[in-house]
This record gives sequence, structure tokens and C-alpha cells, in this order.
Amino acid sequence: EDAKRTAEYISSIRPFGVKIHSIYVMRGTKLAKMYEEKRYTPPTLSEFVECAAYAVSVMPTDTVIHRLTGDCPHGMLVAPEWNSEKSCVIGAITDYMAKNGMSQGSNLK
Repeated sequence: EDAKRTAEYISSIRPFGVKIHSIYVMRGTKLAKMYEEKRYTPPTLSEFVECAAYAVSVMPTDTVIHRLTGDCPHGMLVAPEWNSEKSCVIGAITDYMAKNGMSQGSNLK
């Protein structure tokens, strides 16, 4: 819900461009320590796909979407594993949007 509200707020200021970035756990970080201690659980692919698709659907059509996911430096990814396959993540977002009749700006309020 926080991610969706953030996307709606960003949309309301009509930015020139946005970058949607997945969160991942990278070796040697505080987040990695939290993950190892079971104090952090990364989102599932389906959770990320739903949020990213929603963000795109509330962005004005004249806002450039520069990125749909992030890249962890090679050999540094701890979790989630799905984040290692960028093309699969982008494909999942595209498929989800098509299946749900979504496009950029289709849920713009």
C-alpha cells in the first residue's frame, strides 16, 4: 500500500521521468544482515510485479519510465533470486499488465 500511495503522489506532481526499482539484498549490507537474521523478507516476484504494474498504470502517459527493475552487481545478490533475471521480471510486468488490461496512465486519477 505504501508503494502504491507513493506512485500516486509521484504521478500527481507529473514528473518528466521516473525509475521503478526492485529492492534486493546485496552482500555486505545492513539489509543482508537483517535478512540473515530473519528480520527482513524481500517481496515476492508477484508482489513486486503487482506494485510495478500499478505504478506504471498511474503515471501520466507523457512521463518517461526510465527503469522497471534494478540490477544488483554481479555476484552480490543475496535475495530474492528472481531479481537476477531482469528480462523475466520485465516480461512478468508486461504480461501482468496485458492480462489485467493495464497500460501507462490507465489508472490515472
